[in-house]
Amino acid sequence: MKKVVAVFAVVCSALMYAQSGAKSAAAIQPLSGKDSLLCRAWKLDSIEVFGTINRPTEKQAADGVTYMLDGTAFLTMEGVAKTGKWSFDKAKIYATIEVDDTKEKFRFKVITLTKSKLLYEYQDAELIRTKYNCKPLKK
Repeated sequence: MKKVVAVFAVVCSALMYAQSGAKSAAAIQPLSGKDSLLCRAWKLDSIEVFGTINRPTEKQAADGVTYMLDGTAFLTMEGVAKTGKWSFDKAKIYATIEVDDTKEKFRFKVITLTKSKLLYEYQDAELIRTKYNCKPLKK
């Protein structure tokens, strides 16, 4: 019986080690073209709500988002800065940012992504869809 328990423990340990290695390998995947385009600092240029396009308000003047290659994200919405981790869904249509301190999640639908433009849509808790048109932040 002791031998069976010992063998079982060794097999379980080996399986757990293999799974942790698989997770590490999955986390270190090469970036796709879309990931590379997204990973930069983006500044809010205009906002579209209910078909009306407006310039950012004074409160939104510094709004934008920065996606880092290491999965870190910096988000400013309505003048409030947040940090967190970002990820793409498998289809690379939705970018999700999970805020570090509150664990709040922001899910953005990427509509257009080029070197010079990021257009994404955010649907809030009241189901209002807002499109954010961003340009790369000039240094």
